[in-house]
Amino acid sequence: MGSSCCKPSKEENDEVCHGHFTGAESAVQMERLVRDALALLRTFENQDQEPPAFVTQLIRLADKKWVLVVETLCRIVPLDDPLGPGMISTVLDDCPLPSREDLMDFVDLLTTLPTGDYAYEKNLCVVLALLADKLAGPSAVSLLNTTTLTFLTERLDYRRNQDTQVILFSLLVLEKFAQTLENKVIIERFIAEQPDMEVHPLRTLEEWVDESDLVRRQVGFCAQWALDNIFILPDRELSYQKVDMTGINVRLNDNDASEYLKISPNGLEARTDASSFEFVRSTFEVSRGCWYYEVHLVTSGIMQIGWATRDSRFSNHDGCGIGDDQYSIAYDGCRQSIWHRARKTPIDHKEWQPGDILGCLLDIDRQDCIFSLNGVALPAVLCSGIFDSTKGSGFFAAASFMTYQQCRFNFGLHELVYPPVDRKYQCFNQCAELSPENARVIPRHVKLRRSSIGVANACSICVDFEATIQLKPCDHSGFCVKCANLLESCPLCRADIFERRSIS
Repeated sequence: MGSSCCKPSKEENDEVCHGHFTGAESAVQMERLVRDALALLRTFENQDQEPPAFVTQLIRLADKKWVLVVETLCRIVPLDDPLGPGMISTVLDDCPLPSREDLMDFVDLLTTLPTGDYAYEKNLCVVLALLADKLAGPSAVSLLNTTTLTFLTERLDYRRNQDTQVILFSLLVLEKFAQTLENKVIIERFIAEQPDMEVHPLRTLEEWVDESDLVRRQVGFCAQWALDNIFILPDRELSYQKVDMTGINVRLNDNDASEYLKISPNGLEARTDASSFEFVRSTFEVSRGCWYYEVHLVTSGIMQIGWATRDSRFSNHDGCGIGDDQYSIAYDGCRQSIWHRARKTPIDHKEWQPGDILGCLLDIDRQDCIFSLNGVALPAVLCSGIFDSTKGSGFFAAASFMTYQQCRFNFGLHELVYPPVDRKYQCFNQCAELSPENARVIPRHVKLRRSSIGVANACSICVDFEATIQLKPCDHSGFCVKCANLLESCPLCRADIFERRSIS
């Protein structure tokens, strides 16, 4: 997609970036830069690609006028644009950290809100979430003050006629702040002191987890995950203890997934809210025959969904996901492309939308990989290379997610909506098997507690097996053999791994 018709001249951009404009002139120029950057980010292919000039200019301008850039982003980015939050994060993530004065000026924005401008409120929450990730120590504590907490908790109350997206992003901000114990205590105390909150707000919101309204479903998913993993309530049973696993013979493999991916207790729905490219594979592997599964899109942003092998290597922080190596292939309906070997093949159709159903068919015997959207097969792409590269390894269903994306998988547990009609196929769920101990997705804090009783020196990733491997040359340890073999770089220092040495 090209840039907008209001592209500023080089002279105008130079003036803006060096601060020669003031007041209204700067605001007008920033609006142009934001609109152009939002359009051009749709053409991004990978993390290594140089950012568009408009993004670079906004970053330079934020060094001197951080609050003005933030205010412009929040005012201009539309409510329902699936790439809007990512665009805000892309710009601000590369900006210098705001000064304490900038932070206080930003908090003032929370008290002067245009009436009914839900896009503005949602975007303020996106900025808060980014700051919660980036700031530490006194800066984070000073930002999480009474004004900020009031703004967020008021927007968790659906009785106030809040837009559901605003509820969702307010919840995510609180979750991100609560990653540190001090902030978590502050949040829990503030909620407990609110006289009109007889029931914890997340307990009400988690009831939306199975809603047909897809934004409410996101709220329910995130509220349930937060109550299971962060805001642990003594009188609430954790979801994994009561989830119905009847008939579920295959799920998403939480032991194989990247670190920030959120997976539902039954293992069939996944989401990420981290500013990285999170990935997951299924628990079942196939090496012959024809297989099909469906993915129900809860969101419509950047996701690469398809097939990967045991040889596939992914890096969430470097933006390397499914389809970005020779051992995987994926479809991305936001950027309308099929991905293999980190190269995209453009597909001529409309962007996918929330509620769409992606069909993924893999015919290993015929060496076919066919994707479909709402039952309509997408143009075939030559993909024989993935079969030549497998070295005898089997295939897993697999997916990668950019920030704020979510979908659920149907491996055959439920009736397929658009089953293939031109060939015989099989579904994972009819052929796979899950042992009772691997059936449910157990929260990490429960695994850690169990490991202190069960496995001595448990692996820091899966917490299921003994940590016997040291990575070379960085010398970091704490990994079992299985997890170490899945790593391409050290998760602690990001150094490349040249050797995995046993220290048992």
